[in-house]
Amino acid sequence: MRPEVRYQLWIAAAAVIVFFTQLGGASLWDMDEALYATCAREMLHRGDPIEPRFNGAMFPEKPPLMFWTMMAGFELFGVNELGARFFSAVFGVATSLVAFHLGRVLCNARVGLWTGLITATTVLMTISARAATVDAALTLATALAFWWFVLGQQRGGGRFPLRDAVPMYACLGLAVLGKGPVGLVLPLAAMGLYLLVTRGWRDLWRSALWMRPLTAVLVVAAVALPWYVWVGVQTHGQWPRQFFLEFNLRPFKQPILGHGDTGGYLHQTLAMLVSLSYHFYHLPALLVGFFPWSILLGPTLIDTWQRVRQKLRDSDGCVLALCWFATWLVFWSVCKTKLPHYLLPAYPALALLTARLIDRWQTEPASLGRSWLRNAWLSLILVGVGIAIVVPIVARAYLPGDAILGILGVIPIVGGAWCWRQTLQGRQQSAAIGLTVTAVVLLTAMFGWGATRVDRHQNGPAMIAAIQAHSGDVSRASIATYRFFRESTVYYAGHPVVRCTNEPDQPAVDQLRQFLKTPGPAYVITTSRHAVDVQKRFPGRLEEIFRQRRFLGPDEMVVLARR
Repeated sequence: MRPEVRYQLWIAAAAVIVFFTQLGGASLWDMDEALYATCAREMLHRGDPIEPRFNGAMFPEKPPLMFWTMMAGFELFGVNELGARFFSAVFGVATSLVAFHLGRVLCNARVGLWTGLITATTVLMTISARAATVDAALTLATALAFWWFVLGQQRGGGRFPLRDAVPMYACLGLAVLGKGPVGLVLPLAAMGLYLLVTRGWRDLWRSALWMRPLTAVLVVAAVALPWYVWVGVQTHGQWPRQFFLEFNLRPFKQPILGHGDTGGYLHQTLAMLVSLSYHFYHLPALLVGFFPWSILLGPTLIDTWQRVRQKLRDSDGCVLALCWFATWLVFWSVCKTKLPHYLLPAYPALALLTARLIDRWQTEPASLGRSWLRNAWLSLILVGVGIAIVVPIVARAYLPGDAILGILGVIPIVGGAWCWRQTLQGRQQSAAIGLTVTAVVLLTAMFGWGATRVDRHQNGPAMIAAIQAHSGDVSRASIATYRFFRESTVYYAGHPVVRCTNEPDQPAVDQLRQFLKTPGPAYVITTSRHAVDVQKRFPGRLEEIFRQRRFLGPDEMVVLARR
């Protein structure tokens, strides 16, 4: 078997184990998974693939790509957790294989192997490939676009070869259907930066023409524009207006949905520290999201800088990966809305740089100092110790009965000790393989076993199950949430619910009073603190049928049924 084929089989095997183990075992997580899966289910039930809707109302936050993939998953596996997440896992495996080919073409097959393995075994990639969100699809579309960009570069010529330009811009068109304009702007900015660095300012205009801008406009418009026009016509312009003005521009002016908002801390003693952590948010997020390979980030950056300065044979690949990753890092650092997965489409670039370091370490053992390796394995061991100590403490407070999750810390402890020992004995390949096995086992255990244990404490499915048991048919029961709302309530109820929240023109209690006038079985979901207020305002009209500790919260969830 050719090495390239064998390497791809190893990458696919690792990715399938990590991404597909117990993929549908846990309930949908609030808020993103339940929110997006509900939109997809409503589109499927209405037979309308154009307008995303949530809880019966227009949903202008995301374009349709992930909803379409979830609808396809629902058709294959039914409307359930596996159907919602299936294609995210498929896209994760595909991205790992595309990363292999990027490493192979830019460097060699060995670098491609490590690039694919690293891409498949980071914390953030695993979360995204196991989640009903758009991130895995967006990352695949971005990686494919860079793959065709590299092919066009290597084929050379006075113009970007059309057979590479068309599929590259088609992938960027899909990215626009997945994330909006940013799916096009960031890859083109990274490619433009790379051409500027490698060709210089004097060839700026020629480089712009080489990218075939007219082809870009035509292909991206052919892929993405029909849906945007259609949804605009169907919603009388409301969907595009809200999407482009609110959810594409506002994140750069102020945090949306509470992501990255530090305003509440600015009057405290640690204001300076909070401000610094806010502006450099993605650096610590990278240490967690790229784990366990983030233990090699220091030597990776040093090795990359040395290769670029010395202009070694494959330095152009390093320059491209640097431009790719730096574009995402700078762009999302400027944005006031902060979320770790914003950097995910650039993870294959960072994986390529790390893979280049590992390949050099295998062929030139002295290139990576013992102190760096000692610190790396020690970091891995300390993370394991931290998991073993901190997780049981947190579990006692928020996940009673699941302190056993601390046993996950044993995996990085054993893995780090093994890698350290192999390094001392001069077995570089065994140490690198040991780190890969540690990553696969740790991530599979965390998300294939640990997540299902944590899932037992989620409230949404349990509350709807209580309503089903009490009413006999939850599809015919009217449900309201009072001063509390979770997206999973709508998903597991299978129909819209009434949200009773304090509005400027109508207090929540007035909305609840109106809701209780509806005929048929009626149920109110709220917290224990607000349940006392409800019982006082409507004495004798409601009875408690369910009470459970609120997931990761200090109080309890309560379900009240109208007598």
